[in-house]
Order: sequence, then structure tokens, then C-alpha cells
Amino acid sequence: MSAPHPLHAATRAWPETNCYLDLWIELLHARGRDPLPLLGLALAMDWEADHFTFLKPDAGMVFELCGAVLHELALFDALSPQLQRQLARGAVPLLEVDAFFLPDTRGTAYRERHSKTTIAVLALDPAARRMEYLHNAGRFTLQGEDHDGLLAPTPLPPFAELVRFSAAEPAPADQRNAARALLRRHAATRAGADPVAAFAAALPGLMAGCAGDPQAIHALCFNTARQIGAAFGLLADHLAWLGQDPAPAAALADQAKVLQFQISRAARRGRDDPALGTTLEAMRGSWHGAVAAALG
Repeated sequence: MSAPHPLHAATRAWPETNCYLDLWIELLHARGRDPLPLLGLALAMDWEADHFTFLKPDAGMVFELCGAVLHELALFDALSPQLQRQLARGAVPLLEVDAFFLPDTRGTAYRERHSKTTIAVLALDPAARRMEYLHNAGRFTLQGEDHDGLLAPTPLPPFAELVRFSAAEPAPADQRNAARALLRRHAATRAGADPVAAFAAALPGLMAGCAGDPQAIHALCFNTARQIGAAFGLLADHLAWLGQDPAPAAALADQAKVLQFQISRAARRGRDDPALGTTLEAMRGSWHGAVAAALG
């Protein structure tokens, strides 16, 4: 098993982003392809009324930048045979599953709570009741009751996609040209002019709704500070790969890390923290600087 991609190094401010984007980083890495061309999609991040955009590369993006073909997988038969058919032809199924059955989520979801996440199925042995899969920043194995629970019949089939790789990765010069053009497309998808300002305006009400509930506070931090911080950490790497200034995006990633602790502390105590406003204002400046660096 290869080591995780350096984008998932434990020394980074945000070693993980979201399950789907992290999955693509590791899937491309496992296939010997560079995930950096994809990461300009962080510029599409917007404030969606109560969370920052959950970033997902689309089919056009992964084909143009990485030489990967992405389709929805039509599930109509028993799940295990369909997965085996795709694996036999060299394709990689991406499957939405319940993290309750994923051993790598021990301490957060495994055998404790039900939550949706996405894995890439790399190998499946029904006779041995064993599966190898990619999830978040690593490659893992599950077996026995976890295998049975994950693949058990459900009233509605899970959402699934299929990834196939073309013979060759696009040339680096072509990747960079396409990535620069896509930065403007990503920016154009945002509905708001300043998502950090919109987030700052909504944050007091969202924190009040947590009422000191640790799970609610965790969910708030995950869907706000973590999403924008991790995304802009990846954008910094993308801009450095393009030869553009990564500093404002990297600064926003670090500021969001501070903000996460401030939100958690203030929400637990149930009182305002003046430092939140200072950090949010700094994030606004960094966001504008990162956009200017990407589009200038």
C-alpha cells in the first residue's frame, strides 16, 4: 500500500477536506495521476445559507484535467454482483455507504452512529466477506459483519458512480491551461459576492442554535470553518502548482483553523467571543486576496 498523498499529511493545518474530494485525491494518487489540477474548484466555494459548499469535482473536470471518465452507476441488481462486474472490467465504483460499517471511522462513527459517506471500492471477495476500499485519506479493509452490513439490501439503492481511466494523463501544459480557464468558471458559479461576509452574518444565529450540544457544535465547525479552511489550503497548493501567489489562500486556511477553535469555545460557553469578529474580518481580507491571486 502506498503512503497517502502529501495533501493528506498529518502536518498540514487541514489534513482532510470532505469525503468525496479526499477520495479523488487518493484515487488519482493510487493511479499515479496528479490531483493538484483539480483543486481550483475551491474557488467555487460559496455560503449556502447554513454551510459552505460541499465541493465535488464533476465529470467534465476530471476528464479534462485528469483523464478520468466519471458516470453514474445504475444499480438494479444485488449490489455485490454489480460491483464485482465493474471491478472485473477495471473500473472503480464509488459508493455512498453508512460509515457505521467502516472500521476506519472508529471513534467517530464506526458502530456508534449512522452517517453517509463515499468510498471507492478497490477489491471485493464475497466468499471471504472482504472488501478493500479508499476512504478519506487512506486505503482500508473491512470484512465479516461489516461487509454484510455495508452491502445489505435496502429499500432504495445507494447512489453510486463509476470511474474509468483513459490510457494517459493529459500533458502538464494542457492541464495548466485548462485549470487556469476553469478558475474563472468556478468563480462564476458563486451566487454571493462575499461568502465570508455572508457566513459572518449568519454565524451568531447558527451558534445560538447549538445550545451547548457537543454534536451540534462539531457539525457546525465541520460544515463551516473546516470546509472553507481545508478548501483554501488545497487552493493554495493549486495556485503554487500554477505558479501563482498561494499566500492569501494559505492564510485563510490558517485563520479558519483558529476560527474553528473560537466557535467551539464560544458555543460551549454560550457567550460571545470578540475574537471571532477579528478572525472573520481577517478571513474576509484573505478571501479577497486569494480570489485576486487566482483570477488576476
